[in-house]
Amino acid sequence: MAGKTEWDDQMIRLGHMKAPEPTVTEEDLIEMIENAAKAYSREPTREEKLEKSTLEELDELEDEEEDEVLDRYRQKRIQEMKEAAVKNRYGKVLDIKAPEWKHQVTEAPKDLYVVVHLYKSWKPECQIVGQHLDQMANKHKGVKFLRAISDETIPNYPDKNVPTILVYKNGDIQCQMIGLKQMGGKDNSYVSLEAFEFQLAKLSNAFETDLDRSVLDANRQTKFSRKGKTDRWSDSDSDLDL
Repeated sequence: MAGKTEWDDQMIRLGHMKAPEPTVTEEDLIEMIENAAKAYSREPTREEKLEKSTLEELDELEDEEEDEVLDRYRQKRIQEMKEAAVKNRYGKVLDIKAPEWKHQVTEAPKDLYVVVHLYKSWKPECQIVGQHLDQMANKHKGVKFLRAISDETIPNYPDKNVPTILVYKNGDIQCQMIGLKQMGGKDNSYVSLEAFEFQLAKLSNAFETDLDRSVLDANRQTKFSRKGKTDRWSDSDSDLDL
């Protein structure tokens, strides 16, 4: 928009001034509202109608559309329903015992991420992680979240190593974290939900998150182990053989 004077116009063209913000008059506002109302109330196109139709609504269009067209949109709806079912198939943390490990973890469906929490119920740190995982499981329903009592699942597993998080995919460990500090905490006494979620997403790729590194303490050094990496935990007891 032009300036108030010819001098302003010249300064704007040379980049020495910013053009003033456009002023919306009452007439402009009325016109914008009327145009929006027209766009909202207009009849959808044939393609838009088909794109939004459910399977039942597609059946009702059999007299209006060719079978080939309807079959294409039916297949699309069915595929969308399957994808939605996969994304929402879990939603909570499941308890497992040692005999169920193979079926629930290492033989889980291909490309499914499985997050396992090894815990002892009497440890406050495990209680913190458990509460956070309950919220993450409800949020990331396409990921299987499990929990198992540590020494009942892995004989003689050290209490000092819980809470432990193991992330599996296609039967292989993708990531392991031992203690709250490795899970994003400032130390081993506490970790926030946001820091834990960011750390788990970053190290395992099990799910996407909008969180960034600002949720972590910038001065904290995080050690972790990932598949394909040579980094190992400093404590020899933390190497797992499952």
